[in-house]
Amino acid sequence: MKSNHRCFRCPCRRCCPAGRHHRGHRLASSPQHAGMTMKLSRNFTLAEMVTTSHRRLQDTPTLGVIQNLQKLCVLVLQPLRDAIGRPVYINSGYRSKRLNKRVGGVANSRHLQGKAADIHCDNLDYAKVIFDLLKQNPNVDKVLIERKGRSVWVHVQM
Repeated sequence: MKSNHRCFRCPCRRCCPAGRHHRGHRLASSPQHAGMTMKLSRNFTLAEMVTTSHRRLQDTPTLGVIQNLQKLCVLVLQPLRDAIGRPVYINSGYRSKRLNKRVGGVANSRHLQGKAADIHCDNLDYAKVIFDLLKQNPNVDKVLIERKGRSVWVHVQM
């Protein structure tokens, strides 16, 4: 028997069997995550700005953090998405203190306030395009290209 639970970030949007988490993603119908499907801008949801592979370390964001995430989406991420004409995938948006410590984030990280995002990039050339576009945005305080192993991403903060 199939469950009515659906994953936030599962691209196939198929039902999760027996109400279990599918591929480690949070469930849209989980009561502790009510409201996570809220749209922050035309193409970004609260769920994608708070979802992490470290489920046990993430906390539900406060209203202030949600407001900061919405500003980040409206003023920075949505204009980027519109400029490149294709989806922008977020590796990390809001982080709880525990999660930030676990991933090696700095103590005063803007991720803690919902004022930063790490944008997944397929390669260094794409990261440079994203970097250049974000540098032109007056709402951006800092933008960096970061790498770890084969992974490359762009960190942006307000």
